[in-house]
Amino acid sequence: MRTATRPILHLLHRVVEDQRLKALPDEELLRRFSTKRDEAAFSAILRRHGSMVLDICRNMLRNEADAEDAFQATFLVLARKAGAIRQKSSLGSWLHGVAYRLALKAQAALARRQKHEARASCRPTALPSNDLAWREVQQILHLECKRPVPGRLASSGTMAVFPATKATRKPPPCIAALAATSSRSRFGVT
Repeated sequence: MRTATRPILHLLHRVVEDQRLKALPDEELLRRFSTKRDEAAFSAILRRHGSMVLDICRNMLRNEADAEDAFQATFLVLARKAGAIRQKSSLGSWLHGVAYRLALKAQAALARRQKHEARASCRPTALPSNDLAWREVQQILHLECKRPVPGRLASSGTMAVFPATKATRKPPPCIAALAATSSRSRFGVT
């Protein structure tokens, strides 16, 4: 019977503790959280200032998901930098500033993303890949690049048109194959 009453006592203890925390000033709540990592103190700060932070984020960001992300990021910054806040009595204005700056960053990121997306959507397709003739040309090019090139044809005019790489002093295989193909047709070699 004693174990059945423990959860109830624990719940009552939390309710009483929460009532005491509501009465504490911001600097005491911040001190409790930064020194003891008191979750109840953090919850009290969140309840006290959460609506203000969420309002800032919603007013600056049109998208609800972006506003919620900025809201969460604000309290993550608080969790990480709670001990570094100089004026602990002005926690509300500190949270306001952090929420505002994070929302500005989210706006800038959104603008950059929209700019890149607009640029990407305006680009014409580089190759008409749906055209049957172009697909045939691509197939022939791929086949020619895979075929070995005879030694006497590989060097015929290829070096003058396509500069060789320093390491091999030979043109890339695909270029050599294309040049050899054009050489074959010019010299009547099949």
